[in-house]
Amino acid sequence: MINSIYLREDKFKEYNTIDDDRTIRNLSKINIFIGSNNSGKSRCLRTIFSDNELRYNSDTLDITVLNSIIDEFKQELKEGLDGLVEGAFIVKRFIEDFKALDFCIQH
Repeated sequence: MINSIYLREDKFKEYNTIDDDRTIRNLSKINIFIGSNNSGKSRCLRTIFSDNELRYNSDTLDITVLNSIIDEFKQELKEGLDGLVEGAFIVKRFIEDFKALDFCIQH
């Protein structure tokens, strides 16, 4: 969820904010803009929605980033397990060869 939105000066110079940093804070799932008719509520929202360089803070993780991390982990795990299985076969073959050699020496 988006927690705050920074209002760029070049796009929002006609609006006043409580803080000097031009940030709308404490956003929730539902937000209400209050003001008299023709005070600029709709214009402000249209500007926010059309701003391609909008800066905001969010408490959610981008799912594509999360999926990328999971895919990378799965690949590393697969490679590690493949190496472990290959190593186990080598050890098993070594033990079998050693037993065969030991059998030959004893007989």
